[in-house]
Amino acid sequence: MSEANQNFFKKLSSIYKTLKRKKWFFLIKIPAYFLIAYAIWAFVLATALSRAIVLEFLITLMPKTKLNGVNVLVVGIDNTADVQRSDTIMVLHLDASKNRIGVLSIPRDTRVNIPGVGLTKINHAYAYGGISLLRHTVVEFLSVPVDYTIKVNLDGIQSLVDQVGGVVVDVPKNMYYMDQAGDLYIDLKKGRQSLNGHQAMEYLRFRHDNNSDIGRIKRQQDFIRSLADRVVELGDKAELPQIISKLSASVETDMSNRQMAGLAVQFRDALEANQIDVGTIPGTVALVAGVSYWKPDITLMDQTIGTILLGINRTAEQPAQKIITADKSASEEARRTVTLKEVNRVAAQTELAATKPTQNAKTKAKALKPGMVVEVLNGTGIPGEANRAASQLKKLGLRVKRTGNAGSFKYANTIIVDWRSQIDYSVALAQVLSVDPSKIIVYDRPEKSIDATIVIGKDWTQKHSRISKTPPAKKTETH
Repeated sequence: MSEANQNFFKKLSSIYKTLKRKKWFFLIKIPAYFLIAYAIWAFVLATALSRAIVLEFLITLMPKTKLNGVNVLVVGIDNTADVQRSDTIMVLHLDASKNRIGVLSIPRDTRVNIPGVGLTKINHAYAYGGISLLRHTVVEFLSVPVDYTIKVNLDGIQSLVDQVGGVVVDVPKNMYYMDQAGDLYIDLKKGRQSLNGHQAMEYLRFRHDNNSDIGRIKRQQDFIRSLADRVVELGDKAELPQIISKLSASVETDMSNRQMAGLAVQFRDALEANQIDVGTIPGTVALVAGVSYWKPDITLMDQTIGTILLGINRTAEQPAQKIITADKSASEEARRTVTLKEVNRVAAQTELAATKPTQNAKTKAKALKPGMVVEVLNGTGIPGEANRAASQLKKLGLRVKRTGNAGSFKYANTIIVDWRSQIDYSVALAQVLSVDPSKIIVYDRPEKSIDATIVIGKDWTQKHSRISKTPPAKKTETH
């Protein structure tokens, strides 16, 4: 430092010592510190490297929202020879109350009815209408709502694998395939080995064996579990913020940053608790007009959605089947309906008194019994209606023990069966679900393992309608 500069700083130091003795100087000192801190912060943000560090820091501090009863459509987009294909289609069901995630894979060759297009392979939905049409198709096919979507460019997975130092997988057979037109070259040897990012993409893309797409899905599921295990194993060497930062450029989603951070934490916690259930749409290979499809088994599919995706229907206890009419002679057991006096009293003396008719169901749900256990029966005959309703009920904090069909499909109105004579909670449930309280049937069976049975009637579909249809105009069988 030059002598002139040294003299300048000495004078500046002398002035500061003089000023700090003044009482009024203290009043401006604190704002001045904040101004200096702001200037330093602005300088830090000015560099690309520092922006990445700040992003990781903010993600670490960010409040994380765990999601309950939420379904997420995850689509893997494979860029090969300038063609984008939805090669991976999965639906995740997030259950924060059980620290559980259900994962259901949909084979890309599954034959479905794409709205406005017709019967064809489900991965064509993305080609016709992007993520919006694919989302709509999945909702119609599975009969469960999709709350969010995540589109992942598989090149981002390749980069992530390299970041974590490779992923160990057991390659079941020698994999060799070359497609110059499709810019695809695969050459992997059989055996347990650590794959780098490029090799991992070869492993995931290979589908030229006897099991075709189903074998490929099995490899995808095994790979995802191995990759997740690797991330957890690395601990502090591969924190979630770095992973999220790495993937952000390859991911498009309608989830907020807070929700994405929460999803990462949920996945890690469910993995550590061994609470991730994985399955595939059941079916068989079928040839239609010379084209190979995966033809889904609809009956088994609904069961798989209940057990693997939603995590219900796991008990041997049979659901009630004789709830057909109002309280007349449909059962030999003593039962009754709720009186208008009881409805008014419950509405006035419980948390319902603080709610308004215009408030949404989630707000009204605060009046429900904590951890209320229900079963949902389909009384409409519309395929998948019970699973669809169950997914909505779980978002309200209800625990759905099982779903199934009612003894009849002629229910015009939704019915609530209060098994334990808990009038306060059954009336609150009716209010939350917009069910006529006169349709509550009350038993006194405290030994029951569930609090209530909800029989979905035709009025339910009118009050809880599915997404609006905006399909393209074309209707043809496409290969």
